[in-house]
Amino acid sequence: IGTAAWKQVKAGLYHTLGVRTDGTLWSWGSNGISQLGLGDTTNRAVPTKVGTATTWASVSGGDNHSLAKRTDGSLWAWGSNGSGELGVGDTTPRTTPTQVGTAVSWQEITASRDFSLATTNP
Repeated sequence: IGTAAWKQVKAGLYHTLGVRTDGTLWSWGSNGISQLGLGDTTNRAVPTKVGTATTWASVSGGDNHSLAKRTDGSLWAWGSNGSGELGVGDTTPRTTPTQVGTAVSWQEITASRDFSLATTNP
């Protein structure tokens, strides 16, 4: 996993997400609906790096979806989307992190059962 320490770790229903101090995003656990953001539905028993970006700031895990914020203030979502919980304007699941809109003023993020909450800075 490298030498960077964990900056933040959050749990979803059956999956876990973490951001390391080097800004990388990691996930592990159940992945039946791509809530790990790794482009597939394979469960992972150990932390697995999500993509190559090094600008992740915070994460939140819901039941079957995940949210993350980047250091530029952009919001990203992936996983189940049957109730529109990803906030991308449709109900199509996403297998990898997908940007939510174009705003870069997101502050707090929370993924829950079948919905998500986020606040922006005016």
